[in-house]
Amino acid sequence: MDMKELVSLIPKGMTGEQATEIFSGLVGLAKDASRHEEEIRKIDAMENAMITEITRKYDLYHKLLAHTFAERAAVIKKHFEAIDKGIKDNDRDLILGGLQSLASFVKESPFANIEQFSVAFRSGTLPPI
Repeated sequence: MDMKELVSLIPKGMTGEQATEIFSGLVGLAKDASRHEEEIRKIDAMENAMITEITRKYDLYHKLLAHTFAERAAVIKKHFEAIDKGIKDNDRDLILGGLQSLASFVKESPFANIEQFSVAFRSGTLPPI
């Protein structure tokens, strides 16, 4: 488009200065829109990175909790097996010992040795569930 065509697009009664001011404003708006689109892309990238990190942490904590409580379930099962054997054999000492051990075990926090557990968990040296 040449200059005559551009000038012909200016509405009657509008000065060249007004047209230039409007054009400059439109160019400024286009630059702002472009800058905002870039900011939106950056925010989207940050959002994706955050979602990835949250998902990774969720998976890690889920595995940690699953392992911790599976291990506890196995120990509790062993206590009940001892108690059941005591009942079957009518062995009062085995029953009481099993109950005391069970009570002591369930009172302890599953996260009492969390630091040691965390090191083993991160290094991948935990025993399989």
